[in-house]
Amino acid sequence: MVLRERVADAVRNDPVFSKKGKYFMERAELYSTTLEKYLALPKLARDLSKQSVGEPMAIARIIREMIDEPGGLDLHLGMFIPTIRGQGDDAQNKFWMPRCLKLRVRISHLSHSASLIAHTRTRRDYYL
Repeated sequence: MVLRERVADAVRNDPVFSKKGKYFMERAELYSTTLEKYLALPKLARDLSKQSVGEPMAIARIIREMIDEPGGLDLHLGMFIPTIRGQGDDAQNKFWMPRCLKLRVRISHLSHSASLIAHTRTRRDYYL
């Protein structure tokens, strides 16, 4: 509970994560502000982790719950990163996790892992 409370305090004090006026926004504005929140999420998670609040992924999951809107990173945060962490060996995690956490990896087809491999081999500079 202490972790959730510390993360909640940080989210409340960061203007990017404000929900003020959320219920009166047009769809496009709500989508835009939601994306801003998702893009700010990794930095806040890293900052809190550096302050010894907790592990970055645990912090990121809590922030994601607090955003309370679907966004463009749900698949990345909810499926892609946990799959890499859970099924990758130490060398793969060492290589991929920093890129995943900094949003430097883009997946185009989760069901076609060959697509990710092909993109990283053929267009490595673009995707990484």
